[in-house]
Amino acid sequence: MSRLVLTFIDALFNILELFILADVIFSFIRNVNLGSIREFVSAIVNPILAPFRSLLFKILGYSQIDFSPLLAIIALDIIKNLIIRLLF
Repeated sequence: MSRLVLTFIDALFNILELFILADVIFSFIRNVNLGSIREFVSAIVNPILAPFRSLLFKILGYSQIDFSPLLAIIALDIIKNLIIRLLF
């Protein structure tokens, strides 16, 4: 049972990280009509990235490079490891 929970937590966080990476890739290909796929990914990713974008804006001001996906992935890894260590 505990192995199943561990696998589920790991898979959930890996999927979130893949969605963040997909959103980054989608931001580079603006001319391709991805429609509902891009909207679905953005709906999942934007609530995760919003606090990091706000924090980076307060620290760096306006920047042409968005580092919020990198910070979000690092934070997700830290949170995943904390959850796994607390549970097991």
